Amino acid sequence: MSIQGTDLDIILRTKGIENVAIAELTTEDCCFAAARDAMYRGYKVAFLSDVTGTYDYKDIGFGMVPAEEVHRVFLTILGGSTAHVMTADEYMQKVDSAAEEAAQVSFDK
Repeated sequence: MSIQGTDLDIILRTKGIENVAIAELTTEDCCFAAARDAMYRGYKVAFLSDVTGTYDYKDIGFGMVPAEEVHRVFLTILGGSTAHVMTADEYMQKVDSAAEEAAQVSFDK
């Protein structure tokens, strides 16, 4: 997902969308940038920890950094500052619950 330089923000706002979910590669680059961009534009951001990922970083003088460590660190940073970090299953449970709640409200009127 990229908002900068696209019509995506206008499209989402026109449709009344307030929440976005991040699921792509790489955690510390595209995913991080998309999450921050969405948050700064006022969207509620769900960062899906098990459907985002990265790769090992080779040693350039500071030691090799395994993908799992890069991912874990960025999830911690995102969870503390930018997004609600959760698994895809947890996200779908929230979507299903919200849909059930909306349907119930419709029937209660």
